[in-house]
Amino acid sequence: MQVPKDFRSGWLLLLMRDGSSYGYELRRELASRDIEIDRAVMYRGLCEMESVGLIVSSWTESESGPRRRVYRITQRGSDELERIVAELRITRNAHEAFLRAYAEARGKRKARP
Repeated sequence: MQVPKDFRSGWLLLLMRDGSSYGYELRRELASRDIEIDRAVMYRGLCEMESVGLIVSSWTESESGPRRRVYRITQRGSDELERIVAELRITRNAHEAFLRAYAEARGKRKARP
């Protein structure tokens, strides 16, 4: 499933909320939820998120392999995650209201003789 940019950022912030993570781990977590993000798009997004202060990154040594860039959410990133959640709730409510109205209108149309 392809996801819009804001929603992509929301997923990445959510996955980092409980601790630091590196890119491969983030992609694996997204894929386990049937969310596919192109590797280059994800890293470009992480770079953008870092440039505006939503996350910070640092290099860490790996016990088995090359160094890894580890990402961590900032307070500003947590605030942005809350904003995204609020926006999604509003959107969800609007979609539900539309679908209810549609079902109601469709039911009235079928009921006509």
